[in-house]
Amino acid sequence: MKKALVIIGFMAITVLGYYYLGNDNPFSLPARAPSAALLSFHMEHVNEKMGDCPTPDQRCLTVSMHYPVAEQGVDSVREKINNYTRALLLSTIHLGETPLPVTTPLDSALADFGEDYLDFLEEMPEYGMPWEVETEGKVILETSHLTSLEFSTYSFLGGAHPNSFVDLSTFNKETGAKLGLSDIVNDTTALQPILEEEFRKAREIGQESSLEEEGFWFTNNKVAYPANFAMVPDGFKLYYNPYEVGPYALGPTEFTIPLEKMVPFLKIQP
Repeated sequence: MKKALVIIGFMAITVLGYYYLGNDNPFSLPARAPSAALLSFHMEHVNEKMGDCPTPDQRCLTVSMHYPVAEQGVDSVREKINNYTRALLLSTIHLGETPLPVTTPLDSALADFGEDYLDFLEEMPEYGMPWEVETEGKVILETSHLTSLEFSTYSFLGGAHPNSFVDLSTFNKETGAKLGLSDIVNDTTALQPILEEEFRKAREIGQESSLEEEGFWFTNNKVAYPANFAMVPDGFKLYYNPYEVGPYALGPTEFTIPLEKMVPFLKIQP
């Protein structure tokens, strides 16, 4: 009798298990969905030459772009980051005052840029200097919730001297939003003395020396925040491009506030 009860009990458990765990059971646990692919990046390259390349007089336009492209992850996040990159690249090869729409294909903008150069050569037949635009982009921070990008651009378009600039940006990987200074720093006023200390250290300017006398354009001899900054693995990187806070001859200023100094002022998780 006991043996029969054991067999019946085992059969009941088997049937119940099949019922509750089977695919046709409305009460069965849903299958675990595969985790979404994480946001990642791959590098793309553009190398174009237009005009008479090479010739002794170097009437040649060279464009070189190496840049990261976001892939996988959430569509809207990937699109925002890639749109930012595309807008920056388009700005380096566009001579008009009005920015090109971010939807402009890069190859189309390159073709127009080449036509502008050829038109310029026709108008200036004695002109014999090459034009060049070179942009190098890279991912400089990758965490579970933040991504930072850096783009360095060098260009010579026939002026008195070449120009170069660096673009730094940090993105929220959940929303794709580019973070502003107030999104990263909880108290910019309290952080300013550290900012000035690091600026003076980078430029080898003593604390008692006047920034104005050194050639900088800061109001009230007080270091201001630059337009370009980003979180990096070892802290908060800041970059002042030429002409931003001083004449071209002073060049750029670059430094990183160490993470241990930044922690009390961070609004975001490093």
